[in-house]
Amino acid sequence: MIPRIITPTTVTVHLDGNIIVANNTHPAFAKIKQAAEDQDWVTVLHLVDVGAAIEEWSDGEFVIRDSSVFYMSQRVPDAIEKRIVGCYQEGVAFEHLLAFYRNLNNNPSRRSVQELYAFLEHESIPIGEDGCFYAYKSVRDTWMDWHSNSCLNTVGATLEMARNNVDDDANRGCSYGYHVGSLQYASSFGSTGARLLIVKVNPADVVSVPHDCAHQKVRTSKYTVIQEYTGPLPEHFWSHDNDDSADLPEDTLDIELSEALASSAEEIEACEIQLENLHVALAAAVDARWPAESILRYNAIITSLEDQLEELEDQHLLLCLPDTDD
Repeated sequence: MIPRIITPTTVTVHLDGNIIVANNTHPAFAKIKQAAEDQDWVTVLHLVDVGAAIEEWSDGEFVIRDSSVFYMSQRVPDAIEKRIVGCYQEGVAFEHLLAFYRNLNNNPSRRSVQELYAFLEHESIPIGEDGCFYAYKSVRDTWMDWHSNSCLNTVGATLEMARNNVDDDANRGCSYGYHVGSLQYASSFGSTGARLLIVKVNPADVVSVPHDCAHQKVRTSKYTVIQEYTGPLPEHFWSHDNDDSADLPEDTLDIELSEALASSAEEIEACEIQLENLHVALAAAVDARWPAESILRYNAIITSLEDQLEELEDQHLLLCLPDTDD
């Protein structure tokens, strides 16, 4: 009988004078554990080879040859390959990196494919199990964006704009598109009255990595608000345990939007009533032949309120119609 120890987290087998150990960070651990329980030692030996396990795990999409990583027969960019191979050699889980590159490979921008991971690594931006990454974003206290004041960033909201409306020139800093980035970058906006958010971005949606701000931000066409900031993100890897939005019911966003729109409608109504009262008062003042200075003051107040009403109506009607973002 082959000596073996099988636990929920580790499989240890003595085969042909060698001790083989696989723990739950191995990409094929579940299959190794099942094969050991079935005493299928040929399969155990095959799967313990991480390169073979990766190839099987990814249905042949990823292959490791001579410490080089290939995806669909094409070499993975250096920065990602270095991290995958490092995890492979250290016995650390790296399925999230493979999922990340699978997403990134759907990005039509060659420059984004080549530069994005280096940005994430440099800024210690974590990647989740599904291959999406998590970054920081600053918004107003009202949950609206800083630039256009028209994008509502409540928790659970997904904001999206046409990719061809996002500036793909990395030499231009503040330009068209949604901007997310490092903690230092996001914290530089709105010293007072600001909310700091954690957002989730699919690598396929990143359009450029601008060169300004010390390469601390990216421009993207889409992101999802995960939660308000409660502390720095974990380095390199994001677990679903960190995701406060995981337990949100599907209609949470609809409820929040409805509440925001209801509040906006109340503000509009109050402003309209105030304007109506001022117009009545102005007419009475004109009939009573008040001094011109007083009439002008009434007109100035009315003009100011009309501008305020127009802004409130714009915010009420624009759920999300961005042109540029902070």
